Amino acid sequence: MEFNGIVQSLENKVIFITGSTGYLSKLFVEKILRVHPNVTHLFLLLRPADAVYPTLRLHKDVIGKELFSVKR
Repeated sequence: MEFNGIVQSLENKVIFITGSTGYLSKLFVEKILRVHPNVTHLFLLLRPADAVYPTLRLHKDVIGKELFSVKR
């Protein structure tokens, strides 16, 4: 499947991603947000680690990374 075919297949889709603070997941999320903003919903599953709430981990380990600086 070509890149355009992949992009079209994500049109108006709901995507659920586990392991959202992992390296590959961060790359995948950034790519979806940058290349295809027409995804209906993007759900990220995060678990608490070392008594840090998932929302704090999302900001610290995912959104706060330089990878997402273009989207901020």
